Amino acid sequence: MITLNIKSFVATLNQTKYLNFLFEHKDEVRKGTTLCLLLCLTYICVQLTLSVLANMHKPTIEQTNIAILRSEAQDISAYRNLFGDFHNVAFKEDYKTVKPTRLNLTLIGTIFKEKGALAIIRSSNSKSKVYQKGDNITSGALLKDIAKDYVVIKTGGKLEKILIKFDYIDTKKPHKNKTLDLNSR
Repeated sequence: MITLNIKSFVATLNQTKYLNFLFEHKDEVRKGTTLCLLLCLTYICVQLTLSVLANMHKPTIEQTNIAILRSEAQDISAYRNLFGDFHNVAFKEDYKTVKPTRLNLTLIGTIFKEKGALAIIRSSNSKSKVYQKGDNITSGALLKDIAKDYVVIKTGGKLEKILIKFDYIDTKKPHKNKTLDLNSR
């Protein structure tokens, strides 16, 4: 303990001597500190000035001739109707009076293309198939004509219709969402 106190006394004595030296020579210390700060400030100003001058250099841009190529005009009429043009065919008046068929056939949809129309029809015992005008759907049922929302077939010498069945959504009534849990087995 005594040795520790002696060391701290000596350190305090040295600090006191140092402070006394600074106090006695305070004008020289003030001048030296001011000179150091002035040199640092001068260095910062020179660096700032040089960086501004370096950025003022404007690069020269060579003039070049740029040729703009025009694209050739393309006929987009081929893309207008992806599923083909629908031509309103003047159906006979008796098609409006033709009664729906009693056969177990369902019209899924119709497709109109350039060379004619196609009908997607599902029969009770098979999957959906694509038919065109003049095809036999079942034995004794001939596809006579295809319209936008129905087809006309000829069975036993009589004309019958197969209508597309739509599920219309009433926007005024609240819609019931169905939820399906894919994780349950």
